[in-house]
Amino acid sequence: MLAQAACERGAIRVNGSRTVKPHFLIGAGDVLTFAQGQTVRVVRVKALAERRGAAPDARTLYDDLSADPSPTEPRREPE
Repeated sequence: MLAQAACERGAIRVNGSRTVKPHFLIGAGDVLTFAQGQTVRVVRVKALAERRGAAPDARTLYDDLSADPSPTEPRREPE
């Protein structure tokens, strides 16, 4: 539901264009831009899974192009 609501309010971009359709088809090579908490994430889809799987498996299906560190890395304050 969170992803659907984000799409409907235009908070998701696919290849730089906003989409308001939660059913918008994406594929390998597409770049998604979206907010995750206070961070803007940019990911490139490498492949699509045939079925839902575990998070570690899902992480192999995209490249994170975000400039910010991943949520598991400590944030550094600007000097």
